[in-house]
This record gives sequence, C-alpha cells and structure tokens, in this order.
Amino acid sequence: MTIVNGTVLRTVAQFKVADEATRVQNVYSWKITDLVSAVAADVHSDLVARIIAMMTAIDVLFDVNFTLETCRTTDLTAREFVGDGVGAGFTGAGGAVNTAPAQVAALVLGRNLKLGFTSRKYIGPVVAAAFSDGVLAGGAGVLMNNYKDAYEAIFAGAVTTNTYQPGVPVIVAGFAVAFNEILAGRGTVIQTARTMRTRIPARGLS
Repeated sequence: MTIVNGTVLRTVAQFKVADEATRVQNVYSWKITDLVSAVAADVHSDLVARIIAMMTAIDVLFDVNFTLETCRTTDLTAREFVGDGVGAGFTGAGGAVNTAPAQVAALVLGRNLKLGFTSRKYIGPVVAAAFSDGVLAGGAGVLMNNYKDAYEAIFAGAVTTNTYQPGVPVIVAGFAVAFNEILAGRGTVIQTARTMRTRIPARGLS
C-alpha cells in the first residue's frame, strides 16, 4: 500500500462497557495534510495515540469497566487496510461500575461550513454523576468541551509527526472522493443526554 499526502484515513475505535453484551464505537476520519512518514503501522499508531489522548483527558467520566477493545484504521482513498491494535490502551478512571444505561451518552458535534457535513461522536456511557436531571453537570460539561476542542484540532502524529486534519469524507463506491474539513471553533457539545444510534452489520447506522 502507498500512503501519500492527501490520503484519507478512518479509524474505528470500539470500547467495552460494564454490560458484556454491549459495545460502543466511534468513527474518526482524518486527512494527511503534511506527510513525513508513510509507514502504515506508524500512521495507525499516530491515530490510536490521538484517540487515547482525547479519552484520557476525560477519563474520570468513565467507570473502570469502560476499556478500549479494538482500533482499526483503513485508507479510504485506496480502500486498503492500514493497521489495528489499541496501543497503550484506555481504561476509565471514574471509579465503581457505572449503572447508567449504555445507550445514554453526551453528543459531540464537529462541523464544516457546508450543511450536511457534521461529525457526530456519542461519548458514553458516562458515570451517573456526570449528569444532573439529564444534563451534563458543570465539570463534565467543561471536560466534554475540552474533548470537542481536541477533536476539532489539526494535530501532529506522536510517532511520524505527520499532520492530520479531522473531517467528514464523501464516499462513492467505497472510496473517499472528497473530504470536508471539520473547522475549529464551529462544533458544539449537546449538554442533554442523547441516545446512541445502533450499528447493525450489513445495514449501517439506524
């Protein structure tokens, strides 16, 4: 495979929660805007490290059963496998097992100027103390906004020093044919509890 400047990448991060029958997934898309190294394993390591860093900054919002289970990165420009593995891993630091329903989460939105190009991240389930009457409590709201700011930001890879821009790809026949950048400062955190959509094999999101 050949990773080049402008390659669009997608990483699917899957987390385990207290309910053994439940998995939580978030999908991240980035474009390489300054290529220093094209080593596939190192590119995957960059992206996993970024996800772990964003989650670690809000780890007190998750219980000890909330752990990173898998991460898989694909090249959407060439439709090729890039890498998998969870790197240093992630475990919540919020204490005892969370009794909140796994379907309830905070919603983080990243936005482009174009209508219809919004990236949604359902972050949760968070510990019960993070919500008060269904709304993120003050400290949790601040942390979620910090996560949103980190997600919107262009960043340099910890391994390769490649530069990555977050965004929303346009997919045609499985290939990324365009990429709409997520712009810093345009996103938001929905403070009221949201229900995560269900990903069904062969059917996508519902």
